[in-house]
Amino acid sequence: MSQPKSQPKSQPTAAARPPAPASDRYARLAANALAGIAPTEEEALWILDGEDVELLPLLNAAYEPRRRAFGRKVMVHVLNNVQNGLCPEDCGYCSQNKDSKAAIRKYAMKSDEQILAEAEAAAKSGE
Repeated sequence: MSQPKSQPKSQPTAAARPPAPASDRYARLAANALAGIAPTEEEALWILDGEDVELLPLLNAAYEPRRRAFGRKVMVHVLNNVQNGLCPEDCGYCSQNKDSKAAIRKYAMKSDEQILAEAEAAAKSGE
């Protein structure tokens, strides 16, 4: 008498699996980035709001894709404001908000001519 063949166990679907440990997620994000695959919406939300996201492992995972894409190059952006330190808004994160005590040089709104001249100069210089 032959034994009935056992059915292979079905693999759980992605939705049924618990989230991978954070360390695995960092490695997967890096591998996907190297393969040209953007993070999914779920992954992006995890990076932004995940309670188990750690900055240094996340930066480490981003290192190799960044190095392969840009090498040792860095780009510095300089903010050229049309008004500095006299903003009427109270955005708590900004050093220019009306309540900020930041040690910045304050100046009123530049003229339209000055704004356009500075924008043109920045465009010509590649900034």
